[in-house]
Amino acid sequence: MATTTATLGLTKPAGTDTVDIGVINTNMDLIDTAVAGKETPTGAQTKATAAQTAAQTYTDTKTAAITADYVRQPGYAVDTGTANHLIVTLSPAPTSYADGMGVAVKVKVAGTAATDINVNSLGVKAIYDSLGNAVTNFRANTTYSLKYESVSGSFIVQGKGGGGNATTAQILLNATATVDSGPITGTMPNNGAVAITPSSASQTIALGYHNGSGSVAAVTVPVANVLTGTTIAGQAGTMVNRGAVVITPSNASQTIAVGYHNGSGSVSAVTVPVANVLTGTTIAGQAGTMPENGALGTYIPSSSPQTIPAGHTSGGTVAGVAVTAGHLLAGDTVAGTAGTMPNKTASATVITPSGSDQAIPQGYYPGTTGDGKVAAVTFTTGNVLTGTTIAGTAGTMPNQGAVTLTPAATSVAIPAGYHNGSGIVSAVAVTAAHLLTGDTVAGTPGTMPNKTASATVITPGNSDQAIPQGYYPGGTGDGKVAAVTVPAGNVLTGTTIAGTAGTMPNKGAAGLTPATTTVAIPAGYYNGSGVVAAVTASIDADIVAANIAAGINILGVAGTAPTMKSTVFSSSGTYTSGPSTSLVYITGVGPGGDGAAGSLAGSSSQSGGSGGGGSGQEVFRYPTIVAPNTPYTVTISSSTTTFGSLITLAKGGTGVAAGNNVLTGGAGGSKPYSGGNGIQGGNTTSGSWTGGNGGNGGVPKLGTFASYNGLTAFGAGAGGAGHNGAGSPGTNATQPGCGGGGGAGGGAGSAGGAAGLGANGFLIVEWI
Repeated sequence: MATTTATLGLTKPAGTDTVDIGVINTNMDLIDTAVAGKETPTGAQTKATAAQTAAQTYTDTKTAAITADYVRQPGYAVDTGTANHLIVTLSPAPTSYADGMGVAVKVKVAGTAATDINVNSLGVKAIYDSLGNAVTNFRANTTYSLKYESVSGSFIVQGKGGGGNATTAQILLNATATVDSGPITGTMPNNGAVAITPSSASQTIALGYHNGSGSVAAVTVPVANVLTGTTIAGQAGTMVNRGAVVITPSNASQTIAVGYHNGSGSVSAVTVPVANVLTGTTIAGQAGTMPENGALGTYIPSSSPQTIPAGHTSGGTVAGVAVTAGHLLAGDTVAGTAGTMPNKTASATVITPSGSDQAIPQGYYPGTTGDGKVAAVTFTTGNVLTGTTIAGTAGTMPNQGAVTLTPAATSVAIPAGYHNGSGIVSAVAVTAAHLLTGDTVAGTPGTMPNKTASATVITPGNSDQAIPQGYYPGGTGDGKVAAVTVPAGNVLTGTTIAGTAGTMPNKGAAGLTPATTTVAIPAGYYNGSGVVAAVTASIDADIVAANIAAGINILGVAGTAPTMKSTVFSSSGTYTSGPSTSLVYITGVGPGGDGAAGSLAGSSSQSGGSGGGGSGQEVFRYPTIVAPNTPYTVTISSSTTTFGSLITLAKGGTGVAAGNNVLTGGAGGSKPYSGGNGIQGGNTTSGSWTGGNGGNGGVPKLGTFASYNGLTAFGAGAGGAGHNGAGSPGTNATQPGCGGGGGAGGGAGSAGGAAGLGANGFLIVEWI
């Protein structure tokens, strides 16, 4: 708090006060009034003048000190630079940038990209907002307040405020926002949940915001009413496509086939012979012309023809002539009746006697044997059973009656003669399952499986097993029961399986007591009654929630420590920050440098090996400020490794060639900022005619973190080997960020080896 002097009441500035011209002027007026109100002698006037001068000097000194303190109060200046590059001059001039130093600057030209500032030629400094984003949108003729932050060596715009290039149409109706042009009110309609019912015409989705609960109604498609080959709303029609069907009329109704007819089908025309259709009858639109004669009455046959009129008659008769066809010799016809009596004249009809009476075939026989006869009966007497006489001749065939025959191992003869059908051949009883397959007895094939040479193996199990059915000759190649291999250590002691005694220790109800180090469980069988003694967090003071990851429970203590998440990029991609992510940690390495190609050697000379490529630039868990819910492009290429515009990791240096006929090997490629240099190529000696070996590529220092977050061991490209002739090529690096091998120098007039290429880098993004 400011105080005043005892005599004149002058205001004395405190150490934290800012310059106030009004207070200074008031002090001057008080002094002037006090001096003017007194008439003093010369000495007094001199003292008064000295006092006034001292007060003025004191005030000026304090004012100058306060004015030059840009930490306590900002300095104001008008920008004299160009777009994105501010230049200001403060007075009094600061001698260096100080943490908290404030500058109020009126921007001359509107910004279009990341902007920096140079104050009194102290050096260019980047400008960021409070979220760590580069400022790109300063407005012309607008004053901004900046504060210097010494850790990052940059100026921070005070007061985040609004910003951006959104328009009213991009902001929800009646919602407000502040953008680069100032405050605006949204005009985007809020449509909420919109329901759309599909129709036969396209429908426009209403302009504006939809809350995600809207829907497009499902389309119910009667597929049976939709032509096959047509799909509506994802549902295929099943209506059969009949195309152009041709139907030919018949004397019965015909069903038109179900399905689609394309209009080119037809029903064939009906050709009607009208002369064959009775007059008064119409068929398919055509009238018949056949005359209708009605009833014609009765016609009495005579010896001359009688005409029946053309046309249709409902009836009439021709008087019948009674002629029996069978009484009229064949070949004669009377009144339309043809004779059917057979004429046996010279027919040489022969009737052969049989076991039953036979009729003499119908017909007319003139009475001579040339017309018809009954043949004599002749036969072999041995074919007729003894005791039987046919046409006067006695049979001689033996009568065997009912004979019973029993099959034997050899053929059994059936006696010659007549058997009355009651004789039998005794059946042979054969059980197919008792007869070996491949054999047949009395028509019964055997079904007993033949296990000869079948190599049947029965592996003993924990229950009885049947031996597969069949015939086994008795050799192990035919069938066997496999030996039981019993691992004695897996069988409890005191138990014997297939003759093998178990050796597994029986621990019974043994228990264990946990410790802060791993306690081995002795091998053996535990009967389930043993216990592991209860433990509490008191066994280790570090077992507290803050030391345990969230979601992990150790000895009943639930962890609360945030867990680190990570994404590994071995190729280009995109990292999108979460809604609450503002800080990430970046670990990565730039692409490795390429080795140099080996140098040519003269016919009687040799060249040293070329250097390997340096490893890429690397960072380890570098904290980086990001904006929430923002995508950042990750580039992994042979030239660079980047995380958005925030981090760029450079490619390792290229190895240096030794030079043609130079004995000293070329230098290895440099490492940018960190990592490992490429290895110098090998030297060679004059007269050896052998080129120097190429240098190996550089390896990133991250190689010491071989188990960190999935990283594997690093290995750079190897340099080529020198020869008395062409040098071997350097190998390409395969591990991320490693340099390629240098080519070997040529020997005895030969070329050097090709250069190995560096490997692309990688990037790991970690966040909580």
